[in-house]
Amino acid sequence: MPNDDVAVFTTVLQALEDVGILSDVVIIGGWAQHLYRRYFHDPPELSAMRTVDIDILFRRPPAIRPLGSLDETLKAAGFEREISGDGSTKFTSREAEVEFLIPDKGRGDTGPYQIRELSIGAQSLRHLDMLTVDTIEVRYGRHLVKVPDPIRFSSTSC
Repeated sequence: MPNDDVAVFTTVLQALEDVGILSDVVIIGGWAQHLYRRYFHDPPELSAMRTVDIDILFRRPPAIRPLGSLDETLKAAGFEREISGDGSTKFTSREAEVEFLIPDKGRGDTGPYQIRELSIGAQSLRHLDMLTVDTIEVRYGRHLVKVPDPIRFSSTSC
């Protein structure tokens, strides 16, 4: 079914909502493009292609107060917890991969940034901090989802 990936994305958004952190994260990568298509009413110049990974960006430091266990919620949604080669946490299913990212600061992190409230390690990457500034919210079904300001997103995609 061609929209299986959309159903999985919606499931991940619901899991983030159930844990109480959806309003505290920014969706980046290929799924941000999908959300921009919604926001801008499906313009032809925005690609409809999506990736299988769902990139979830936290601000640094994360200001979150989870209401439940991300691990349990994503496992109930069909995902399995994995540790990437760099030590960061991701959740995978047959259809998708959920990856956690955080802006790198200063001299750079030597390993994943530990988000203790969620018991995960987020991959630290440079130049992501600009994507957490001036976000916009896109209505996606019953969810309000934050994505980077389109100007900032396009400048990091070059």
